[in-house]
Amino acid sequence: LLRAPEGGAKKNRSVLCEMCRDVFSKEDVFLWVAKRAGQAGRNGNTVGTLICADFICSANVRKAPPANEINPDPAVVVKRQIEELNLRIRKFLARVAE
Repeated sequence: LLRAPEGGAKKNRSVLCEMCRDVFSKEDVFLWVAKRAGQAGRNGNTVGTLICADFICSANVRKAPPANEINPDPAVVVKRQIEELNLRIRKFLARVAE
């Protein structure tokens, strides 16, 4: 169960979502926290990460960038971004489970 901080996002501050890492997104990003699993969670220990307020990370990583010299095939970039999003989500869940 994720919780956002009370009062919402802080304004006048740019924050990058740790999941999608979309540098062009104008969406709010919150520090979402979850209780740790097991006794640690029952003791009140939490783990948090910065995530898009509306959980639009999946859509963000699927935006195809324009082709350029560094990334001539946008489909390859999208595939890599999806894989990296999945990896970061699994890492966060592993931190919760510790």
